[in-house]
Amino acid sequence: MTEDSYFRHKLLDVAQMPQPPLHAALMYRAVVIPQVPGEGFVVQTGTQREAESVCDILARFQLFMLEEKVMPDYSNAVFVEKWNWDDKEWEDVED
Repeated sequence: MTEDSYFRHKLLDVAQMPQPPLHAALMYRAVVIPQVPGEGFVVQTGTQREAESVCDILARFQLFMLEEKVMPDYSNAVFVEKWNWDDKEWEDVED
C-alpha cells in the first residue's frame, strides 16, 4: 500500500458516515466536524494511536485559528471511531 493511499482523506456528509473503510487495514478514523451540525473531515488510519494523533493535530489547529481570530467560535467536534466488522458500522472509541 502506498503512503498516499494509506492516509487518504475525504469530506463526508455526516449522514453518509456508515460506510466501510477504504482498505481493510484502515480500521480507525479521525473525524473532525468544524461546525456542528455540518460535514465531517475524515482521515482513515491503521491504528487508534494514529487516529488520536490526527485528532490532536487538527484540534490544535482549530484552537490556533480561534486564538488568532482566523475563524469565529463555533461548536465543533473531534473524535475517533473504529470500524465494527460484525455490525458493519463505525463506532466511537472511548477515551
